Order: sequence, then structure tokens, then C-alpha cells
Amino acid sequence: TPRSPSMAPATVGFVLSLALGHTTARQAPGSVLTQSQLQTYQNDGAILIRGLLQGELLDAAVAKGAEIAQGARKTVHYDRITFQDLHKHEVFRRIALHPDIAAIVRELTDAECDDVRVLKDAFLSSVPGKPGCGWHRDDSYFWPCPADAPGPGCNVWIALSPMKVEHGGGLAVARGSYRAPWLPEAIKAIEGQTCALETVAPHLHEKCEAVRQEWDVQPGDAIVHTRFCFHRGVPWTERGTAEWDGEPLMRYSVRYMPGEAVLDPQSFDPAVKEDGLGGKSLRSLGWRYPVCWPEASAEEEEQIRALAAGEGKASASSY
Repeated sequence: TPRSPSMAPATVGFVLSLALGHTTARQAPGSVLTQSQLQTYQNDGAILIRGLLQGELLDAAVAKGAEIAQGARKTVHYDRITFQDLHKHEVFRRIALHPDIAAIVRELTDAECDDVRVLKDAFLSSVPGKPGCGWHRDDSYFWPCPADAPGPGCNVWIALSPMKVEHGGGLAVARGSYRAPWLPEAIKAIEGQTCALETVAPHLHEKCEAVRQEWDVQPGDAIVHTRFCFHRGVPWTERGTAEWDGEPLMRYSVRYMPGEAVLDPQSFDPAVKEDGLGGKSLRSLGWRYPVCWPEASAEEEEQIRALAAGEGKASASSY
């Protein structure tokens, strides 16, 4: 199949099977990640992929992000945030279901899964004065599957703005945190207070800081990390605030899980809680959690388009 010109080219590497605290790797032909990238992911739980998104698809995503950033709701930690954007905007649907991204996610997902689906996506923007969410793994609102669900799943975080480490406002990961001996303690510490690790457990905040990794990124670069990798939104620095050009720093983030994963009945995601979806598999819910691998479903995409055009009705308040 010809590769889209709007995505970065692929290279041969290895397949990685990842579980909480455990990793294995096996060689596979047709891999879209390099051996170095897969080894880094195995060690750190996160990799940077330069130029994953390119061309007209990137341009369209930046334009749509700028539009959303003018009207989305403000939050304590970020300037603007919206969820389930793939259900509302064609450009984000094209990104979330893109076969090249799906192939990457598949390589970083349990080798036994039959399909990979989009669990949840989000658009976020940041401006000076917004601290970002402190060190955390996503809570059950952002990741509404039980902790022992298969996968364990990964997040593809795509920069839609240039971001410099010296300016802040981007994303940092805690290398190796997904398999650190202190991980269970850190997860427990932030229950009900996702962004407050520095306050509730300063010693664990310092452990994350000790293995902190940040990158200067350009629009289209992507940070891919495993579900249990602790990460944080980076506060703006004094220099970043002083040199701010008035444009928000934008990013689009997509979480993926195997289709057999079920939704957590204890999740406070409105799509789960208000519609009574707890305990149901992503696969059984079709277009709500659309398949991207082994290939996207034309039927599911058409259902989403109809909904976005106002021809259908979704009862979930997060759509």
C-alpha cells in the first residue's frame, strides 16, 4: 500500500510487546519503527518521532487547532481543552485513524490483540500562567479502562506548535517510570488529585524529576508513551513568558487500546458513566471507539460523519 505523503516514512525494526512492569521484543518484517526507537521505548516507556505528521494534514490540523483554541473551555491547568475531537472534526479523525499511526501503535501493543481502537482523544492548548498537569499517569477520565486491561495502551501526543524546553509549555516524561518500583505508590498517591503529586508526595515528584526527559519539538513531531509512563505538562518558564508571541501552544493527543479492552465501570468519563457503558468492550461499541488497526472501518467512519453533520444523535455527553 502506498504511504501517504502527509506522514513520515517508515523503516524496518522490531515489534515490542509491553505490559505494566514487563517488556519483550521480537523481530518482525515490515516494522514501522527503527530498532533504536523500539529499544528506547522498551527502556524509557516513551519515544520521540520527528515529523510524524506532515504536509496538508499537518496544515489542516494546525488551522483547526487554532480555531478550537479560540472557543474551547478554559481549565485550571491548560488554557483550552476539548475531547472526542475525532467525532467532530474530519482532520482529527484522519489523524487518529491514520494507518501509519495505527501501525506504530500496533507495534507498541500486546502482540495477541486482534484490533486496536481509539479510546479517547483530546486537544489542549497552553498559554503563560497555566501550570500544566503535574506528574501523573492518566486518570479514569482521560483513560477510562481498568488498570489491568490488555495493551496496556499508548498515547500519541502530536505537537501542533513549536515548543522549546527553555520556554516551557510542552510535555515531559519520566523515563522508565512505567516499570519503576515506586510506580504503584505514585499511582495511589494521586487518586482523586491527578495533578498534585508534588504536593501530596514530594519524594515521588523528585523521583520523576530525576528521570525527566523533554524535547524541543516542531509541529508534526510526536511523543509516543505507554499508558503507565508518568508525564506532565511543563509550566512556562520566565523566559518563555517574556518571549511569548501571543499564540497558544497546541497539541493533539490520542489514546489507543486493544478492542477487547473493557470500559471501567468506576470511570467518571461521561461517555461511560452517564450512558452505562462500564464493562463493555471497545469493540462492541463500534463507532464510539473506532477501529484503526488492522484497518479503519468505513461503516464506523460514516456513522461518525453522520453524527458530526447532525444526522444522528449520541447520548454520551463527551461527544
